[in-house]
Order: sequence, then structure tokens, then C-alpha cells
Amino acid sequence: AAPRHFEAYLRPLDFIYTAVWNALEVPVTQVPIGLSKHEGLPLGIQIIASRGADSLSIAVAMELEKGGVAGWTRVGPVCDSSL
Repeated sequence: AAPRHFEAYLRPLDFIYTAVWNALEVPVTQVPIGLSKHEGLPLGIQIIASRGADSLSIAVAMELEKGGVAGWTRVGPVCDSSL
């Protein structure tokens, strides 16, 4: 979540969500699942596969998107590029 006013931008354990997987050298695919109801903040899940199975984590993400469970959500109006 975005930091509130007068709140530290970086908290000591914020890195833990990605650092563990980077240290283990396993593939991770971040998949958006929508926006929170009250704040409208983006939500997502991490799909983690075993080392060398990058294609598996991407395939799972694609299946979640096909099934309507996950995927990109449009926010706000579409910009008219002709202006």
C-alpha cells in the first residue's frame, strides 16, 4: 500500500516479499487480480515455480487470466490519442 503522510517510505521488511525468491533463484510471475474495494489500490498474487521452470509460472498466470481470475484492470477513462 502507498505510505501515509509522515510515514516511512521504506519499512525494514518490505523487501522480504521478493528477496527470498531472488536469493533462491526461482522464477516468480506477478499477476494483477484487480483493485481493492475501498482504496482502489492494485492487488496481485505471485506465482512461484521451481528453479528453471519459468515457463510454468508464466503458463499458470496465463491460465488465471483466461479463466477471468486475474488480469489487467483498466483504471479511469481511456485517453484519446488524436488530441
